[in-house]
Amino acid sequence: MAIISITELDQLHEFDMSDDDLHTAHANGHLSSAEYEGLETAMHEAAHFCAAIIARSYIDVVCVTPPKRGKPSTGIVHSVALTDDPRLESFVSLAGYEWEVYHKGTGERGAEDFELAQDQARSGSHWISKQWAGKKADDIFDEAQQAARALVRHYDQTIRVAAIGIYTLRNKKSGCLSTGRILALKDWVRPQLPCNFNALFLMARAQTIA
Repeated sequence: MAIISITELDQLHEFDMSDDDLHTAHANGHLSSAEYEGLETAMHEAAHFCAAIIARSYIDVVCVTPPKRGKPSTGIVHSVALTDDPRLESFVSLAGYEWEVYHKGTGERGAEDFELAQDQARSGSHWISKQWAGKKADDIFDEAQQAARALVRHYDQTIRVAAIGIYTLRNKKSGCLSTGRILALKDWVRPQLPCNFNALFLMARAQTIA
């Protein structure tokens, strides 16, 4: 599969994926139930994807599979943190959960993400380097959650456009993006996001204090 061009990626901005427009398109028959559910899944996974970019993690798997034979649409973004900041893995996991809370009013769909983030915070509090000595699991989780909330609130449109990228660039059979397309989409989305986790976290803290 050819790597997607930047020109093709720029065309993604022509799409509008607000919640109201998606509901309307589905209600009017312009989107099938399978397409609607797939796009909903893609937005959840795009939140993880954007968080992983901010965390400067290595992203090796991005998939959104369509619903079939009564089974719901599923998705996965697998990434690996490349620094010893203990907040990063929890942050990436929480991004999907916070997306659901912010847009759906419930984190039920992201419950597993929430539990994973708690486990990652507890694990991170044990292996962290001297720079993070004394950092408690609750503090790690709290800071990761503040950043995840800031991401889904202030970079909503970037996440939505990334979701369209994931949904349209995936292999229609496997549901997964090729390595080349993951890299192309990642490079295209990166300039539209904070440069790193600390920049996003400081923004979240400033707004909390204000």
